[in-house]
Formats: sequence, structure tokens, C-alpha cells
Amino acid sequence: QQESDGEKSDCVDSEAQVHKDDNGESHKDSENTTEETGPTEHEIEVVKQMGIVQYFKDAVSFIEKMINCIPLATQLLGSKMSTDIHEALEFLAAAQEFELPGAREGIRKSLLLMSSSEQA
Repeated sequence: QQESDGEKSDCVDSEAQVHKDDNGESHKDSENTTEETGPTEHEIEVVKQMGIVQYFKDAVSFIEKMINCIPLATQLLGSKMSTDIHEALEFLAAAQEFELPGAREGIRKSLLLMSSSEQA
């Protein structure tokens, strides 16, 4: 009986199993091997949501910086350099299109400056 037990232990690998796939080919799987699985649907969704949140944080930061530039652009309207005035007008026009606070006042100032310079 020991001989049959010995033969049995030689024939059976306790850590591996052989299976056949759909094509009939034999494959050996190890029970101790851990299969790495990809991220779960929940993890993927969390990563997507975190990306969206970061996008909105960046957008808010950009808008705040644009709003902070409006007073400087309004000051540049009084510059003696025509390129400064031109760039300031373009910036204020874009800010007004996005309805940023303070842009309308900058546009009004530019109109007042243009009408006063025409009268002079």
C-alpha cells in the first residue's frame, strides 16, 4: 500500500492543476499564483470623478486669476503705448464675453477714454 501511496504522490502535484481550454490545449495552473486583477468599476469611476473635480478646481483657479487681472488691464488703458491699450481692450472684451466681474467697468472706462481723446 505504501508503494501505491508513493506512486499517487508522484502523479499528483498538490500545487498545480491541469485543465483544457476551449481549443483542447492543456494548461497548468498553480494554486499559489495570485492573478493580478485590474481596477474595479468603482475604482475606475472614483478616478474619473477625481479627474473631473481637479478639472473644476483648475477652472476656478484660472477664473480667479483672470478676475485679478482686470484692474491691471483697466490701468493699461491709460498707457501711452498703443500695444498696451490694444492688448488691454482685447483682454477686457474677452472677460466681458465670459461675464467676469469688473470687465464691464473696464470696457466703460475704455469708451470714456476713447471719447475724451477724440474730443481733444
